[in-house]
Amino acid sequence: MKFKFVFLLFVLFVSFGSCDKEEDPDITYVSFDKELFQMNRDKWNGLNLKNYSYEYTLSSIHYYKIVIKEGEVFSVESSVDLKIALANYMTIDELFEEIESRYLVIGDILKEGSTSYSYKEIKVEYDDEYYFPTQVNYIIETIEPVELDGIYDKSISNFVIEE
Repeated sequence: MKFKFVFLLFVLFVSFGSCDKEEDPDITYVSFDKELFQMNRDKWNGLNLKNYSYEYTLSSIHYYKIVIKEGEVFSVESSVDLKIALANYMTIDELFEEIESRYLVIGDILKEGSTSYSYKEIKVEYDDEYYFPTQVNYIIETIEPVELDGIYDKSISNFVIEE
């Protein structure tokens, strides 16, 4: 009888411990498909591609043609002077790292009202053959009218595997 009582307490404890926590109405949750992101990242890593090129667009105003050799940036052609451009050119691995770190810095949650704007969603589309992000959108929600300056969308096109 004592065993049944202890077992029943254990089952109740586990049941209550595994229940979803209520969402706090004062917290904005950032929408990001972590599972899809990790699945595509793992598939990309499994290809082990070290030599490739692609065109990279930032917020529809900065264009880069990037060549990667042996997993490192080999050359960059840019629509802006590279001396004044931000270091926004990167390998695909670094793009995955940036998306992940941006999400982790934001965290799973943002407290409402901490700033006049917050991230609402990180939306990523992936290539069906090579699994890299083809489009990344950082969707911002403003609490009041505010002027934002920054890069909130990125796209990759014309991906080519190099010899």
